[in-house]
Amino acid sequence: MKMVRHSGVPIYFLDASTKMSLETDLQNLVKSQSQVHSDALLWLANEVMDWLIIMDNADDSSLPLAPFLPRCSHGHIIITTRDATRQSLAHRSTHSVDALSQDESIQLLLGASHSDDSEINRGYALDIAKELGGLPLALSHAAAYILDNQCLDTYLATYHRSHSQVLRLEFDLPQNYPLSVAAIIQTSFECLPIPAQVLLRLFACLDSSSIPQSLIAKAAERKFCHVARATNPPSMSTVQYANALMITICPNGEWETFELEKLISACRKFSLVNLANQEGEKFYSMHVLVKMYLQADIVKGGRVFH
Repeated sequence: MKMVRHSGVPIYFLDASTKMSLETDLQNLVKSQSQVHSDALLWLANEVMDWLIIMDNADDSSLPLAPFLPRCSHGHIIITTRDATRQSLAHRSTHSVDALSQDESIQLLLGASHSDDSEINRGYALDIAKELGGLPLALSHAAAYILDNQCLDTYLATYHRSHSQVLRLEFDLPQNYPLSVAAIIQTSFECLPIPAQVLLRLFACLDSSSIPQSLIAKAAERKFCHVARATNPPSMSTVQYANALMITICPNGEWETFELEKLISACRKFSLVNLANQEGEKFYSMHVLVKMYLQADIVKGGRVFH
């Protein structure tokens, strides 16, 4: 637990990655008074009238956070998480940081790679930012590679030739992410139930920037039978995906919106899928790097079921 003050207001940083770390940090908050983390919540609710709690890395969806929130109408809490479903804790006070703006991406790339802020370097950085979709972790990863190899002008050429290997490199990043971009995607992917993995692989084969729910519903209602009527015989993998999706989202032989939304919710817990609602229609999307990683996995022989 870390505590600082800003304008006289105490700010408490709590590690919310596990139940044990969260309880330990709360215990440390009032260590001189008690060894029980629940007493810290009572102390914040009754004794301290102005405070800010930052619950960091609350990515474990199996860990309920509500029991760790002080029961009072004062004070403020910021929760940082990759789990999009956490917004239910404060549905009117959420802020999604999916991608940096072009200018923010350029500043991060040039600053972290110790590159001069010149017009030509900003052009190189902009091209890299567009390729990486503004993903902060990927940009930090690229900047670390550029710093190591002094290759701002040639990074994209290397990335295009060997993106799978580049994304698997590990760097000592200041953001405390010890894993590579690929490892983080793979770790999140492996945490999903098999049906959700199947769905993500399907999304990776589509225009993953905007997939309407109605498209999946229509295909499911037809029981994905279009694959059997194709001019050319469908590949074995296509048949496998169709059959797997049929079993997954049509468990009783009929289209079930609930089954699809359950899988989408699982994917959103690891920020592998985004959900948007436009004019009454739901659209799903995934980041370009997640799509690229899954496509490479399919090419390497990634199976529908493991």
